[in-house]
Amino acid sequence: MACFSLGVIYFEGLGVKANKNEGGEFLRKSCKANSFMGCVKFARYNQEISNKNTAKIYFKKACDLGKNSQNFKEISQEICKF
Repeated sequence: MACFSLGVIYFEGLGVKANKNEGGEFLRKSCKANSFMGCVKFARYNQEISNKNTAKIYFKKACDLGKNSQNFKEISQEICKF
């Protein structure tokens, strides 16, 4: 959870100078630790920078993680449409 929070802080520039590369790295680590939201945000970041193959990989991981979670079931259905 800490990596996801730090990723968002750096990515959005919340109280620090925005640094999407640094934020993206924390989000990647968050996803690697099986954070559904970390995977979604990292996939969207890759989509934003036109890294579509990497985005697809992380959307798939988010989809797989979300299917097994009641908390993210609704969001997961949206993500899994890719």
